[in-house]
Amino acid sequence: MLSKSFQQNINNVKSLFNLKDLGFSKQTHSDIVNIFDGTVKEGDDLVTNARKVAVGVFMADCVPVLIYDKEKQVCAAVHSGWKGTYSHITAKTIETLVEKYHCNLEDIYIYIGPHIGGCCYQVGQELIEKFSSDELYKEWNIIEDNRLNLSNCIKAQCLNKGINLEHIYDLDLCTLCSEEKSGIKLHSYRKLKEKSGRLLSLIYIED
Repeated sequence: MLSKSFQQNINNVKSLFNLKDLGFSKQTHSDIVNIFDGTVKEGDDLVTNARKVAVGVFMADCVPVLIYDKEKQVCAAVHSGWKGTYSHITAKTIETLVEKYHCNLEDIYIYIGPHIGGCCYQVGQELIEKFSSDELYKEWNIIEDNRLNLSNCIKAQCLNKGINLEHIYDLDLCTLCSEEKSGIKLHSYRKLKEKSGRLLSLIYIED
């Protein structure tokens, strides 16, 4: 059951953007892609072509990826932590847009939001080895010292699927160090642990 404060926040966002609905998932760090049908399901990706119906993801270090097809008028919100990134959830979302909505790759745009960047995301050797063994990332700088660059992994997935590089936009804001570097305060679980809130990234199609 959703808390009253959470539901109030959702209602505030819906009112702010004059939305008919705001879809979100019970995020489980998976590669599950769902078509939004008005219910809350387990998964880490929601897709919709309904007008004035937003789909969103919550995060506090994981990568939010927003996807939009300007011709078919379809959008998606992806929650891509290391597990989702490792299992190529963004690539699977692109596949869903092509298969379910007949989207053309040249019409798809990718927007990568604030997340813990390669500047700060220190990981263990096991994770470094997992990502380094993925052939898709061989030509990409995804590892520097003991830090993992999830953004580059996601860009590699998109380009491998045929997305135009000029259609991939990266906000390039690190949730861990953005306050010190640029004065922009963002929620970071690594920094604040249980005291951290969550950021909401959403996308919707206007009437």
